[in-house]
Amino acid sequence: MDTILQLALNGLAVGCIYGLVALGFVLIYKATELVNFAQGDLLMLGAFTCYMLVVWYGMPYWPAFALAVAAVALFGAALDATVLRRVIGQPQFAVVMLTIGFGAIFRSFASIVWGSEIYSLPTPFSAKTTRGGGVTGPPSKKPNPSRNSASGTRASLSKPAAIPTGLGKLRPHRR
Repeated sequence: MDTILQLALNGLAVGCIYGLVALGFVLIYKATELVNFAQGDLLMLGAFTCYMLVVWYGMPYWPAFALAVAAVALFGAALDATVLRRVIGQPQFAVVMLTIGFGAIFRSFASIVWGSEIYSLPTPFSAKTTRGGGVTGPPSKKPNPSRNSASGTRASLSKPAAIPTGLGKLRPHRR
């Protein structure tokens, strides 16, 4: 019974992630009329930027997070203004192939710069979990956002695991 409950909760969490991915595609398409298959790869670049700032340069987590979001937003806006806006009005297949190509370029860039290892970003939250009724869950007390320790639970960053953000699609298209 414990296993079934744990699997149901895990399935709910994965379903929520799939819903966020779908929501990202819909929001980007409705705002820009472009299908952007590189949205997860832009998030990957932001995650690696945050990792660099926190682990390599010793910056505190929240300022590094804000700086990484700003950097990827600027990069996405520049990409949108210089390339993606020029393909509006072209067949959807061309737009899809362009964004898939950008995704491949971003993944190749990440492999060259950061390698193919799996990196762990220190979490600013408490590493304690709650266990009740045979089910393991998130922390039961309020997390401490000032904590930035290399020990404890870590958010794993790998190139294929990414959540879409819609960065790079900052303004709606007007015809």
